[in-house]
Amino acid sequence: MSVQATFRTTRTLVKEIENLVENGVYRNKTEAFNEGLRTIIRKHRADRAYKKILEIRKGTKEISSDLTGAVVRAHEEEDEL
Repeated sequence: MSVQATFRTTRTLVKEIENLVENGVYRNKTEAFNEGLRTIIRKHRADRAYKKILEIRKGTKEISSDLTGAVVRAHEEEDEL
């Protein structure tokens, strides 16, 4: 199910997106913006996972079995995008 979102951005960013569409990188601006949003979300999730890994490793030389669960959950969350 898709929803419409309204937001403000700079002309420069819109022009860059339009150039990507004109050059065939994306079919339309919606596809380009959605890919950008997915990238932001993936980066945020990867940063969170990295912080969890560092937290798990802190004070121990062995990686806890919780790490496997964190990686599996991260992949499942990404698949939902």
